[in-house]
Amino acid sequence: MEKIKILIDTDPGDDIDDALALAYVLKSEWFEVVGITTTFKDTLTRARIVKKICALAGANIPVYAGCGQPLKKMVPVAQEINQYTEDLDGVEYLPDGLNAVDFILETAKKYGDELVIVGIGPLCNLSRAILKDPKTMQGVKGTVIMGGCFANDYPEWNMFCDPDSAKIVFEQAKNLVAVGVDITSRTKLTEAQSTQIEKDTRDPFYAYIGELVKIWRKSHNNDLPTLHDILAITTLVLPNVCVMQTGSASIDTEGSEKRKPGAVVFGTGGNVTYAVDFHKEVFFGEFMRIWDK
Repeated sequence: MEKIKILIDTDPGDDIDDALALAYVLKSEWFEVVGITTTFKDTLTRARIVKKICALAGANIPVYAGCGQPLKKMVPVAQEINQYTEDLDGVEYLPDGLNAVDFILETAKKYGDELVIVGIGPLCNLSRAILKDPKTMQGVKGTVIMGGCFANDYPEWNMFCDPDSAKIVFEQAKNLVAVGVDITSRTKLTEAQSTQIEKDTRDPFYAYIGELVKIWRKSHNNDLPTLHDILAITTLVLPNVCVMQTGSASIDTEGSEKRKPGAVVFGTGGNVTYAVDFHKEVFFGEFMRIWDK
């Protein structure tokens, strides 16, 4: 079976679904992960988390820290990364570089139409790659993102953090597929599923992922993880996991009395394929089999 080549742009360390998404792709037989970049605020610490996950998985994957700032509006970068642990300060977890945008473009040139770019965080890096070299970014197979809300004017987090970048990606990304929070919010793990992940100590990789889930739950009033990012990724391997529609859509960058910046605006912008429903049993069956092996 020929694996799908993907480059993942992610913001692990805050919500737990980024780490779970990395665990899923690294342990799945579907994917060849050719690179991982980190986005938004403290991208260096985020990259260290990624490096540790990859190291424990035995995966020698290039990891590059990227843009901490949105395209136009500056935000404070200093923050406490929820899943930070002191061991991450070790030299073994340094990223391979700090120039994620250049790495994205180099990878896009190398793999061309074999490559799918997966954006599961604010789109600070992807927008800059498009602006810097639109021709190269048009040469990839496609772009899949977790982002937006297509049922109403809710400004989903990844879009809200950098609406100007989101607008560029919506209007210029190649073959854009978006799975919005109106659908992904229905992917919350059960207590039994979360406990299975937390208690899986078969090797250091699974133990670390379980520890990250515990850390996140403890800091979020024992809430259960919601698998926003993973649902977007599974559309690459399970064509029927989501019910999709296609239409013209962009992102509101200014906001108004009716909506905040980051809301999806229909009838303008690029051609976007977006989810309007999903098959719960199919999705959870695919995700949990990584822990059922």
